[in-house]
Amino acid sequence: MRIRVLHVLTEEGDEVDILRGLPEWSRLSFTLFGKCAAELFHKLQSKCPELKFDDITSVDDFDWIGAFLYVDDMVLIVRSAA
Repeated sequence: MRIRVLHVLTEEGDEVDILRGLPEWSRLSFTLFGKCAAELFHKLQSKCPELKFDDITSVDDFDWIGAFLYVDDMVLIVRSAA
């Protein structure tokens, strides 16, 4: 795949070969992002078994962790600073 690069230091029409990765909005990219997110949560669960990954049962649950996932972005939310 080739892309054009627009930058002050490049000439108009310069192209670059993309040798790795997926093009943006590739059908496979969503699946790979989901797999990456699942592996991250499995690793967090194994390194921090005291954290709860399910629903918050009370306001005093400071050992809860969650995340918002959208397209290819993730926000981790933790109730404790520790």
